[in-house]
Amino acid sequence: MPGRNAWDRWPAWRGACKSTGWRWEDAPDGAGKEGVTYWNFASRYNILLLASLQSALGTDFGLTTVDGLQQSGDYQIAMCGAGRMSVDFSDCTLVPLSEPQHFWMGKRYSIPRYSWFRYNALRDGQQGGLLDLL
Repeated sequence: MPGRNAWDRWPAWRGACKSTGWRWEDAPDGAGKEGVTYWNFASRYNILLLASLQSALGTDFGLTTVDGLQQSGDYQIAMCGAGRMSVDFSDCTLVPLSEPQHFWMGKRYSIPRYSWFRYNALRDGQQGGLLDLL
């Protein structure tokens, strides 16, 4: 089956994803209507799922191509200043920004600025963790 689309290989999964309306809410440009800390909450669990599917099954069923997901890594970058502090927007308080998801997204989508953003936050003393190894 090499070369076949994952959606073709597992039609039941495709149907389940479509029937639930699974999509990245912040399509098409990855920007959100909530504060930037919500990006961390939403992307963390989505990326854990995507990385787990790829690792365990060898496919993410095409979910990494959902509109807006690839671009969403720019949201935190755009919504913080030079010190990576969040813009006080919606119900987000002032917190340092940069999440482990940036490393995964940088590698998966070949977007170096995502990895750069995370790497520099760690270099400047932000706490890292196991998720940085995804």
